[in-house]
Amino acid sequence: MLIVKLFVSFLKALNEKASPRAMAGGFALGAIIGLTPKGSLHNAVVVVLIFLLPVNKSASLVSAAVFSLISYLADPLFNRVGEFLLTRPPLQGFWTALYNTPVVPWTRFNNTLVLGSLVMSLALFIPIFLVTAWGVTTYRERVVAVASKWKLFQLMKVSKLYLLYEKLS
Repeated sequence: MLIVKLFVSFLKALNEKASPRAMAGGFALGAIIGLTPKGSLHNAVVVVLIFLLPVNKSASLVSAAVFSLISYLADPLFNRVGEFLLTRPPLQGFWTALYNTPVVPWTRFNNTLVLGSLVMSLALFIPIFLVTAWGVTTYRERVVAVASKWKLFQLMKVSKLYLLYEKLS
């Protein structure tokens, strides 16, 4: 039931409720959680940001689920990026200093997959934000605006199924 309620909340926000920037912000922050390993300290920081910033929470949960599926396909790439960064001789002093700093080792940055996926998810943050904001705006202009004029859509809005949808959201 929780998954259905989350999905209904996401659809309602997508169709009318949330601003495109709030949807995009939630989606981009959820992508960080989805693309990186779940037991890392940086994911806790991202969850706190989701609750502190004016972003759509349902978009972040949907995004985290979608990008979790994608991350398994991208893990070999993330692993190579992390290995590249951790094995560069000019960065060895930096990594050693970070590891000797309190709390920072809890981020597990010394794991190639964690570091690579975090760096890639941060690099993808702005493109995901911009594409999502554009996608939400375009969806509302082209799909919702046109569909709301159809008689079938107007009939559906008075149906029991739609009333249940409204009640759940």
